[in-house]
Amino acid sequence: MKSLTLATLLITLFTPLASIAADSQQDIERMSVTYRSPMDYAIYQYTTHIISMFKLQLRADIHIQARMNSLQMAQEQGVTNNTVSTEQQKNIPIRLTRAIKSAD
Repeated sequence: MKSLTLATLLITLFTPLASIAADSQQDIERMSVTYRSPMDYAIYQYTTHIISMFKLQLRADIHIQARMNSLQMAQEQGVTNNTVSTEQQKNIPIRLTRAIKSAD
């Protein structure tokens, strides 16, 4: 009876320690490093730059289009009779939008 109680007590003492050790091994973070040639890295940087500039330009275009659509709907409903001034219609300078200038 004593040996059975002692065995049960030892098993219950060592079981949590084994599960803690197993959990700590699973939490190890692994990282892999891929070395690229300078040309691959330059292409990656250029592509990233082009995509970010496209997103900025797209966001600016969506904002301008939404504003013009809102003004057009307001004029159609008779909410406002004012026409859009030429200052509001002119394009935003590219340096302010940080957009890429298209090749002409």
